[in-house]
Amino acid sequence: MYEIKSILQKKAFVKEIAYLREERKRSIFLRDCKVYLVNFSTLYIKEIWKDKQLLKYSYYWFTANNKLISGWDNAPHHNEISSFPDHKHNADGVGPSVERNLQEVIDYIERIFTGK
Repeated sequence: MYEIKSILQKKAFVKEIAYLREERKRSIFLRDCKVYLVNFSTLYIKEIWKDKQLLKYSYYWFTANNKLISGWDNAPHHNEISSFPDHKHNADGVGPSVERNLQEVIDYIERIFTGK
């Protein structure tokens, strides 16, 4: 498991991190955060960890007008996707995802911001 700040604190496109919930119940750790970006978009982060292993995740990035840019999760409801249960939502629908944790999602968003 990692600290959100360790991934986000040096990113120029991150404006603020709001910790909505961080809770430990025995070997389960729940995390719910909102990350405000400099272009006024927002990334919502939800994770469930067990014994330092990421079990469930949901990372959804919305515009300032609350329109979906991209969303990544591993809810097991798109078994037709080649990367099942991992998948990515965008304006065109749902497809396979290579981003499967917060670091990979942040790297993706950084490429969008920097154009690289």
